[in-house]
Amino acid sequence: MKATFLLFNVMMNTWNRPPPYKLYHSFHLPNLDHREGIRHIHSLERIQSLKHNQDNFLQIVNSSKPIRLGDYTCIGVNCLVMNRPQQLKLYTNVINQNTVLCMDNSGIQEVSLQITIKPAKIGSIIFLNTTIYRAPRWISSVVQPFLSYLLLYKKNPRYLTCKYDQNLTLYRRMILGS
Repeated sequence: MKATFLLFNVMMNTWNRPPPYKLYHSFHLPNLDHREGIRHIHSLERIQSLKHNQDNFLQIVNSSKPIRLGDYTCIGVNCLVMNRPQQLKLYTNVINQNTVLCMDNSGIQEVSLQITIKPAKIGSIIFLNTTIYRAPRWISSVVQPFLSYLLLYKKNPRYLTCKYDQNLTLYRRMILGS
């Protein structure tokens, strides 16, 4: 996958200086309806359905009840990323954007991902703004499955069947209103 190679190359070439590393990329997905894409960027559970997940890339262990803090809707998720305990904090204050903070088990922030989707003349464009605060060795192996999640609709625009988490479903309802 061209995007994976490009992102991996950028990561490797920028790691000769100290963190944080900032990476920006956009993906044009002509098969992705904008409304469907908005739902997709807020559906963390779908990563568990990807073929890469047979290597246990992501397994959701539990999630907190979503809350509102001012204009923001927030949720915490405990999961295993490649069999390592991770804490994820998801939050947004706009419907077409989701921010995911990835922290290690002790609460130290490692990566921040801001995913934004905008309509295009045909399909949608997903913008990925990544900041890597710490450069653990596992980051490079996480790139492929995560990009597969973002590019899910590149070849197959249908929903994946997956088991939805009750609190993440409530999080989506609070954001999307449905």
